[in-house]
Amino acid sequence: MQWALLAIVVIALFLLSGRYPKLAFGIFAALVVVVAGVVFLGQDDAAIRKAQIGPENVTVENTAGMPAYGGAYRLTGRIKNNHASVELKEVVLSIVMQDCDDTGCQSVGQTDEQVNLRIPAGQARDFSVTVYLGEPAISGTIGWDFTVTKTRS
Repeated sequence: MQWALLAIVVIALFLLSGRYPKLAFGIFAALVVVVAGVVFLGQDDAAIRKAQIGPENVTVENTAGMPAYGGAYRLTGRIKNNHASVELKEVVLSIVMQDCDDTGCQSVGQTDEQVNLRIPAGQARDFSVTVYLGEPAISGTIGWDFTVTKTRS
């Protein structure tokens, strides 16, 4: 699409330059200045967009799970963006349901959930997701394990 627009502008300037060369040169110079400004000013935004927050810069705290409707579970907690300068927009959590007793915990269900939150650098936000992991037989108590697998800034 941009190439078609550029071709139309070049053809129009070429046709205009026959009768009004000063006007065509002025329009061309203005276009060069605008494009140069967009390129140079857009570099900062591109650098910010390319700066990624790794999962190691995100922590999940104060997690809890409670039964919800139809065998599902409502999971809540707080996601903290530990990066110094980049806003966090999305986190993918690997959530593991565990059956825990005196001997340890055994995984009985797992899902990945996408959480969309805008979390500025150095701040935290509460989250809540509802997940359905089937109806596993639990002999002990239910435990939860949250791991950040992907992020988007």
